[in-house]
Amino acid sequence: MEYTVTRFEVKDRIARVTLNRPQKLNAVAPPMVEEVLDQIERVKKDDGIRVLVVTGAGRGFCAGDDIDYLAKAFSEQAQPARPRSAGPLAPAFRSLEKPTIAMVNGVAVGIGCDLALLCDFIVASEKASFGEFYIRRGIVPSAGTWLLPRIVGLKQACRMLMLGDLLDAREAERIGITYKVVPHERLEEEALELARRLAEAAPTALSFTKHAIYHGLEWDLETALDYVAYARAVASRSREVQEGVQAFREKRASQF
Repeated sequence: MEYTVTRFEVKDRIARVTLNRPQKLNAVAPPMVEEVLDQIERVKKDDGIRVLVVTGAGRGFCAGDDIDYLAKAFSEQAQPARPRSAGPLAPAFRSLEKPTIAMVNGVAVGIGCDLALLCDFIVASEKASFGEFYIRRGIVPSAGTWLLPRIVGLKQACRMLMLGDLLDAREAERIGITYKVVPHERLEEEALELARRLAEAAPTALSFTKHAIYHGLEWDLETALDYVAYARAVASRSREVQEGVQAFREKRASQF
């Protein structure tokens, strides 16, 4: 697939997806959704890629849905399923069992906020802001209705989803949305350092751990422990455990 509204690059086992409509603060239109879905599939299938970083070109991360496409999607002539054109992004991100990082360089609202929340880590510039603006447009919020109560709790989720408040980076950090807030000029450095740490971790154990974290939200304790027992049995047969043990004995860093 040719990418016209995104960029995709891989370096040092880290894939980087850049939303690339800076003139519109990277507002989401259907072509962008299709390109990101294709890139996620590439990351899934490529064993040489360990981590996915998502960011936006220019001064914004993602300003939500493109209003021109949104108006068409919600027109009287549109099919009822049409407003869910961005819907595939959430399950695609959730099914990716490699670590994901949102490198948020500016505004992240609506589907842009959802996209950041779908990542395992959010590293945000001090210039970043987060908001679920759907309610301001009379629209029922999307993936944030599932994500936010699990990330920030019910009361803060109600604040963001029912009031549509815009949170600055420090407030987002305070309520647990971000992993780290850093000076704007150090954003890329900090995000890529985190990506490198994850890329150096044992990929099999990391994949099982991510699966256990997210699916464990819906499991009871017995089911969770059964899964961990299964995952450990599988992972123990990989060379990663042998390398980890040997590295410990030799008092060196593991090479996974």
